[in-house]
Amino acid sequence: MRANLYELCTGRTSRLALNIHGGPRSIEIADVLGERDMKLTGLKAALLAFASTCFATAGNAGTVTMWTFLNPANDSGREIALRNIIAEFETKNPAIKIVVEPQDWGTMSQKFVLSHTANRAPDVIWSAQDTGLLVNSGSLASLNPYLDGWDGPTGGDLLFASAYEKATYNGELMAVPIFPYAILMFYRKDVLAELGISEESLRTWDGLKNVTRKLQEAGKPGLLMPTSEDRSSSSVATTAFMELTGGHLVGADCRANFATPEGIKALELQVDMFREGLLAREEVSRNNDDDWDLFIGGRGTIVPQTSARAGALLSSAEWADEKTVGIMPWPSFTGEEPGPASGATWSASLWAGSQNKEEAAKFILHLVSVEAATEWTRHGQQLPLRRSVAENPEFSGGIYELNKTVASIMDSTAVFAPPGCAVSQSYSDWNAAVQEVFLGGIDPLAALKEAEAATNRRQ
Repeated sequence: MRANLYELCTGRTSRLALNIHGGPRSIEIADVLGERDMKLTGLKAALLAFASTCFATAGNAGTVTMWTFLNPANDSGREIALRNIIAEFETKNPAIKIVVEPQDWGTMSQKFVLSHTANRAPDVIWSAQDTGLLVNSGSLASLNPYLDGWDGPTGGDLLFASAYEKATYNGELMAVPIFPYAILMFYRKDVLAELGISEESLRTWDGLKNVTRKLQEAGKPGLLMPTSEDRSSSSVATTAFMELTGGHLVGADCRANFATPEGIKALELQVDMFREGLLAREEVSRNNDDDWDLFIGGRGTIVPQTSARAGALLSSAEWADEKTVGIMPWPSFTGEEPGPASGATWSASLWAGSQNKEEAAKFILHLVSVEAATEWTRHGQQLPLRRSVAENPEFSGGIYELNKTVASIMDSTAVFAPPGCAVSQSYSDWNAAVQEVFLGGIDPLAALKEAEAATNRRQ
């Protein structure tokens, strides 16, 4: 062949493009042997293997690939914000191209770990409660070498310092928080007001059950509580368990201890709501997104959901505005203090195997710059990431006031998993336990032992 390794890997003498791994990334190699030789199976296999080697070594210099649940080609608020943020970054850094490969948020982290093992992962990965899983898998690189000149959470402008603490492992910053959120209770103010029901009536678990009965008796949409093992998040059972055990789903050592009297009490609370008809049987197969769609469509009055979706609700549901939408903490057994809210943050991290670490890290830090924070708040209607953005007079009234309520609730009730703990799938484990007891008649203690073992295997 007439081309050397450098020429082949950089495409300097290219005429033929081979698409490697079935994705958008391609490597060009010189077609210097003619059509007849290219038909030889062995040679084609050798060229593919050689191109794969180039892919691993060259890493598409100047191109940063990113996995996120957002698609900048779409027109939701956060996706418009991401599109603008990328455009602004590429204008300032013309030698760097950002390529977004949208993923399903429920399986993205697990897929990333598998891709890391195969040395085919993206340069940047978004994660929420799976950051511990990624750190423990060895698939992330520290951002510390790239922080020179960055103001950081101690600079006085970036907010949510506690989220940065949870993203720091043994002194190494492994993720940059972008969307801090908590699973809170959304409800229809207008529907409750029509029946003379106040928010105070929902402060206890018994109160929640009584309100649900009143809604059913009045023929109104009731309580939604997704209990599928797919795309799971906080539920009655997990929140009650966290309340009974001091706030965390797992211990500081990341070990689960669900098979306890407290676990049984929490599990049976949700199972009884199914047995009493307060939760529809269909809820065992509905996931987080299913129930959110029902709520937006006016087929639910109360639903747990990530606080980050408040802006999307106001912009997508015709009935939704600050007068009809309420957000409140979870109930508790006594009502003296609100129940704990499972807190997390969608964060961006750097792949350990990236061939473009410096460029990728630069973009990750740009995602929380003043310019980006303004876009996330203006178009994405997210909680302000910076003090300067929060104090901007542009962001007052409407969704911004609702976000202030969210921030206040998060400040007093949000509980973040201990650093390094892989807990995102634990909510699926609990939902499986609820299903086994409600549908299968399994002993609650046995179901919790299964959930406990499943969670501990991931640590």
